[in-house]
Amino acid sequence: MAGSPTARRRRLSIELKKLREKSTLTCAQAVGPGLERLQGQPDGDGQWRIQPSDIDALCRFYGTSDELREFLKSLARQAKVRGWWQVHGAGVPEWFNIYIGLEQDASTFRQYQCEVVPGLMQTEVYASELHKSGAHMSAEDITKAVQVHMERQAMLRRPDAPDAWFIVNEGALRHVIGDHALMREQMERVRETADLPTVTVQVLPFDAGTYPATGSFTMLGFPAPEDPDLVYRDGITDAMYLEGEHHVREYTRAFDGLRSRGLESSTLGLVDRVDPEGLRKVTIEASGGSGRPVWFTSSYSNGAGGECVECAFTGGGALVRDSKVADARVIVVGSDAWRSFVQNVKRGGAAL
Repeated sequence: MAGSPTARRRRLSIELKKLREKSTLTCAQAVGPGLERLQGQPDGDGQWRIQPSDIDALCRFYGTSDELREFLKSLARQAKVRGWWQVHGAGVPEWFNIYIGLEQDASTFRQYQCEVVPGLMQTEVYASELHKSGAHMSAEDITKAVQVHMERQAMLRRPDAPDAWFIVNEGALRHVIGDHALMREQMERVRETADLPTVTVQVLPFDAGTYPATGSFTMLGFPAPEDPDLVYRDGITDAMYLEGEHHVREYTRAFDGLRSRGLESSTLGLVDRVDPEGLRKVTIEASGGSGRPVWFTSSYSNGAGGECVECAFTGGGALVRDSKVADARVIVVGSDAWRSFVQNVKRGGAAL
């Protein structure tokens, strides 16, 4: 039986839908005598919750066996239990509570993250910095949200930990959150997570070329065959759950495409990007180089003259920085984007 309250609620919904479809009734027709309450309003958090007494009425209406009725009533009772992640109040929005409940019950976990380090690998300080960017959150809510983040990570260390596979875009690792000391600590956490026996971490490098994904997503698989796999994508204020076979199949293909372009997990030296001076190292296993990058200074900048831009080149693309600033932040340009830029300039296009 599904483990978390959220997963039980989902399983109950699936079983009731199967009964309705088998009976060829519409949703409105299925709300028979004794179930008029279900035509009213959802609970305060926007969710419908079927009571065990509702199950009795539905099973009489559908003519189910006593065994199935008791199983469904058990699901309804257990679905009312609050998960550990639901005690943190406003720190965790309800749409994310639903995801955590499903995540905790998953037996397989596949995630592509293109913007930031995946939540299940974040340090407390890194997660806190990310949540501070949400100006609407109070300090108390941020503390609660970060606490949930940290407790979620225990699932990767359980005896029955899911088979987890993370693909992280190189840009997410190069994106400095907080300061460079924080990022060194965060990169070490990524390494530690990658060493767990049920975890695989790949990095999608800048020179991976085109690939079939335009944003971060997560795929969850469940131990019971009655619980179908699903795809999860979230935003700033809500989330999207895709459960149809077509959606799962297409996202699986996309993930496989990313996996084929990602570096082998043994190349996690790519993760260690920040040097003691705060400049990003580019001499990593992926580029096969050694020492510091060689910078080439532009001989022309604009009509007023001056040399303000310099570039360095690696196997992963081009690095660009302001030559007048000693500790200037480095802009990383993938090889495909740089090639397109150069070709555009040669054709007389805008050099932007």
